[in-house]
Amino acid sequence: MLVLCAALVLTTSGSISGASITDANVLVQQPIVPLPLDRTRIYFADKDESLAPLSFETGATPLDPNATAKNTRLSYVEVKGEHAAINITDSNPRFYLFVPDAPNVHPPFLVRLTTKKRGVRRVVVTTERGQQGFAYESGQIVRPLYTVQAHDSGMYFMEVRGREPLLPGEYAFIGADLARLATFRVEAASFRESRLTRERETSLLRNVSMASLIQLLAGHRP
Repeated sequence: MLVLCAALVLTTSGSISGASITDANVLVQQPIVPLPLDRTRIYFADKDESLAPLSFETGATPLDPNATAKNTRLSYVEVKGEHAAINITDSNPRFYLFVPDAPNVHPPFLVRLTTKKRGVRRVVVTTERGQQGFAYESGQIVRPLYTVQAHDSGMYFMEVRGREPLLPGEYAFIGADLARLATFRVEAASFRESRLTRERETSLLRNVSMASLIQLLAGHRP
């Protein structure tokens, strides 16, 4: 399935409307991190809860993003190199970015890049005949949860995180400017640790529930 790069509008109420993001995916809360000075970067929260910027890389595609497609075809956006410079060891990372409070402006897509071709990272895109631009393959788009942290000087400061833990691999935030793809990778170890943590929590809850049930039954014995 493919998701068109439809325009999304961030409204003054702090909600986002559009074809790809619903209001249920947006929360509004008081800022928990200070606003960075550079509003052109995308940041992630490190182990110390400090914000560190992601590196920008240049993406390339044989398609013309501004052209009206003459036919429907599959293609790609690719980044040179097999790995991003930034390595994140948390499979539930939190990202922070600024989005202009203006019509036809939306947060960049967070996509998982494939590394099937040696030396490059790619995301599959498609054109649709008669439509301008291209669409990303929905299976590579991370389902996001947005939290509006602040509104300042015509900009929304937002937290972005996946609705599920990120699988090990290569990722990128892709917006309208393919010359500024914010890339990172997630280590396999972080996903295993996250899975083991969830399994331990589930086991603990089961044990607690079983102990409570035994106590309850014991209390009703004649």
